[in-house]
Amino acid sequence: MISLVGKLLKAMQRKARLALPYIATKGLLLVGDLGFGEVMPKPDQLKECAALLCASQGTSKACEVHHLIFSAAADVPKKEAFPVLHLVARDWINTYAPDRRWMAAFQDHNGKPHLHLLVQNVGDDGRPLKIKPHQVKELAAMSFTAHAVTAKGLGKARSLPVYPHAEKLTVRDVARDLAHVFDPREGLESLVQRHPDFSDFRRRTDGSVISFAYGKRRIRLSTLEGFLSDFITPTPTQTKGPVMPTQLTDPLQPVPVTLAEKLAALGVDPKKLERLTQAMQTPHQGPQPSAPSTEIDTDVEVN
Repeated sequence: MISLVGKLLKAMQRKARLALPYIATKGLLLVGDLGFGEVMPKPDQLKECAALLCASQGTSKACEVHHLIFSAAADVPKKEAFPVLHLVARDWINTYAPDRRWMAAFQDHNGKPHLHLLVQNVGDDGRPLKIKPHQVKELAAMSFTAHAVTAKGLGKARSLPVYPHAEKLTVRDVARDLAHVFDPREGLESLVQRHPDFSDFRRRTDGSVISFAYGKRRIRLSTLEGFLSDFITPTPTQTKGPVMPTQLTDPLQPVPVTLAEKLAALGVDPKKLERLTQAMQTPHQGPQPSAPSTEIDTDVEVN
C-alpha cells in the first residue's frame, strides 16, 4: 500500500472554466463523473465539462469548484500510483461529496505521480459543499480510504490545513478545555448553553445555537465541534467502522433532462452537448464487481 499526501488548495483558481484547463494542461489523463457515470473526456471538450461542473451555480457567489491534490512519492511508478490515486479520489467523493460532479487529472510533470481533483461546489439543491476542519484532517490522515496510508510526517511531505494557524486560535483552546467535561449523551450544544463563560447566543428560527460570545471573540458552534473531535478519544461504540473499497466506475446513464435544461440556460450549444455525451459513452465501462481492475492507460496525452 502506497503513502499519499492529501491537500485542500484554498488559494488556487476556483472557477471551473479556468481551473479545468489549468489541471488538464499537464495532465496525462482526464476522468470524471459529470452526472451520468464516469467518463474520459477529450481535450477539446473542456468547455462543456466546465459548464457541467457549475451547472447548478445559479446566482450563488460561492466558488464554483473545490480543488484537491493527492500526491505519491517520486519513487512510486506511475503505473502503480495512478490506479490508487483514482480509487482514493473516488473514496473522497463518496465520503464527503456523493452528490457532486467532479473531474480529475493525472499528472507527473514534477517527478511525483499526483492527481488534481475538481469538485462541484454548489449542488442541485443550491447549497455549497462545506468542507469542515475535521474533514481536512481526515484528508491529511487518509482515514476515509482503505486504498492508501498517509505520508504526513514522512520527509518533507505536508498537507495544507484550512486553518494554518490553528494552534493560536481561541476556539482550539476552548475545545481543549471542554473536552474534559464533554459528555456525548448531553451533546455539545447543551454543554455550551450552560457554560458560565459563554453568552450572547445567536440562534436559528428553531432555537438551535449558531454562535456565542467568549470574551471579545465570537465562536461558531460548528467550528467548535470540529476542533473538539481532536481532543476526544472515541469509545468502542463511536469508533469508525472499516472503510470499504470503492468501485472505479458507475454504469453510464442518459443525461438527466434537468441537467440538459440547466446547460441550455447557461448558453451551452445543444449540438456540442450531444457531441460530448456521445463521445463519452464509449466502451470505457470500467471494472465489473466480479473482476475488479485498477489498470489505467497512462499513455493518453492532453495537448
